[in-house]
Amino acid sequence: MMAFCEFNWIAMPSEVSEPSEPTRTFIWVNYGDTQRILINVNCAYEILNNYLVTQCDIDEDVVFDLCDSSGKLLNINDPLSYTQVIQSIDGGGEYILVSIEGDRASDVKPLLENYDAKFPNLIEQIAQHLNDKNDRFSRRKVTRKTQQTKLAITTKRTKK
Repeated sequence: MMAFCEFNWIAMPSEVSEPSEPTRTFIWVNYGDTQRILINVNCAYEILNNYLVTQCDIDEDVVFDLCDSSGKLLNINDPLSYTQVIQSIDGGGEYILVSIEGDRASDVKPLLENYDAKFPNLIEQIAQHLNDKNDRFSRRKVTRKTQQTKLAITTKRTKK
């Protein structure tokens, strides 16, 4: 009778790569009357949105988003975002649930009572981020228009 031995390959120290920094897959979301929930962001945006609606008791007609402590909105309701949440959100962070009632910065309202105690100047920071974003968008729009005008001028052909 023959017995077979199984040999496991053991890596030499020179063959072992440096350990990469661990990925944090959870975030804290603050909402309501000082309520917090821990959420695993290793999921699709649609799953995150549905989970927030059910856990935070958000009405179906409310447009909402998350913002970080610096006031930057995450745009979690972007219908064109088919990526995993973990690819665009830093895990281990703390976020605030906000409602969006219109197009102006003043229409973004934190859904956290007494938010100023923990996140001072949050409204001003949200407004600043939105204004910066609008400025970049309008500059990009002007640049595109001038490039199109130049193309229209240079592409005209004359008859010989």
